[in-house]
Amino acid sequence: MKTLIIFLLTLSSSILVAQKSVTWVGGTPGSETSWDEPRNWSDHHVPNEFSNVFIPDVSTSSFSNPTIKDGVIELNSLQIESTAKLTIQKMAKLIVYGDADGFYANNFEINGAFIVLDDINEMETDVKMALLKN
Repeated sequence: MKTLIIFLLTLSSSILVAQKSVTWVGGTPGSETSWDEPRNWSDHHVPNEFSNVFIPDVSTSSFSNPTIKDGVIELNSLQIESTAKLTIQKMAKLIVYGDADGFYANNFEINGAFIVLDDINEMETDVKMALLKN
């Protein structure tokens, strides 16, 4: 009986930390581009290390691309549309534990740190070289 209870507690804990998908929407008044603003995300929660993040082209909706201003942001995976843009400022660090897809020279600005610990897919060679230099 004790083993069954421990198993159920372990199972429920793993369900609670399951990966979730979240999409950038941006445009919250006063915090239009703030990564840390919960209302800028489709589920109204700031992504964490269990999040699979998608950044779409917002040129026809909120017109507000995400900016990470400071601190350490950890994600499970990150996909950015080729016409979208992501900015990582000097005091910020973005760590992606899984896949990072869709990065091209015209859709991101990195002044801080961008670390991918798994696969970098669909990334231009000059972008990969720029990341290695940072």
